[in-house]
Amino acid sequence: LLTERQKEFFDLYYNEDLSLSEIAENSGISRQGVRDVIVRAEHVMQEVEDKTGLIRRFLAMGGNLQKIQDAAEGIRLINYRQYEDPAIDSYLGVITEAVAALGIVKKLDQLPLYFSIGVSNGLLPLLAYNYAAGNQGRRRKIFRLGTAVSLAFSLFCLAVYEAFAPWLASLFISDPLTIRYSAGFLRCMVTAMPMMSVCYPMIIQFQAMRRFKESMVCSVLRKGVLDIPLLFVMNSLFGLYGCMWVQPIVDTVSLAAAGGFYRSLAKKEKAEAA
Repeated sequence: LLTERQKEFFDLYYNEDLSLSEIAENSGISRQGVRDVIVRAEHVMQEVEDKTGLIRRFLAMGGNLQKIQDAAEGIRLINYRQYEDPAIDSYLGVITEAVAALGIVKKLDQLPLYFSIGVSNGLLPLLAYNYAAGNQGRRRKIFRLGTAVSLAFSLFCLAVYEAFAPWLASLFISDPLTIRYSAGFLRCMVTAMPMMSVCYPMIIQFQAMRRFKESMVCSVLRKGVLDIPLLFVMNSLFGLYGCMWVQPIVDTVSLAAAGGFYRSLAKKEKAEAA
């Protein structure tokens, strides 16, 4: 829109606050020449503004932004006054400690969870190979061995977590209330471990046998279909501790479904063998 000279003189005059004489002296032209350049630049910019209204809209936007900032400050002050209430402060403190406790439980829960996943993933190629080779007896033996290892480790974790829940929580935090919440939450959630440790190998076996419907049903039951609605129900009935029982319930239902599918497949195999 502007030439380089117009940009330079306009910037020196309006932004750097130089006089026409100072600009003329530095540029080697007359004072009137500097003024003419600046006036032409002003005319060009005014024409653009008349056509686009950029500056007008920018100023209007700035006014609206100020209103938003004022409203946000008002909300902040209202919230600040509300949270000065000791009862609210106490409630917020409980929520903070409960959330911290849940984070500790999730970390401890990862040990048996990832062990079962690791065992199950290790079983997959062995189960698939023997199924494809028609060696169903060997496939069943491998499945039982892997499931027994996964279940044994989960039962070991269950016993340790139930017995030493407060001490385990204290490894992560020293706050007594958070430790109490962590111990209670952990003792609820670890009851899901035995079901989980059997359910994962079953799902893997369904995949190895190309039983994708059975695998999909059990997987979806574990995550998505039951747990989200149950969280609302258990929270409304029993509060925070109710939420901790959601995973054990979901894993029990998923294991029951997997067991039903497994028995059905076993009957079909026996019928085919006969």
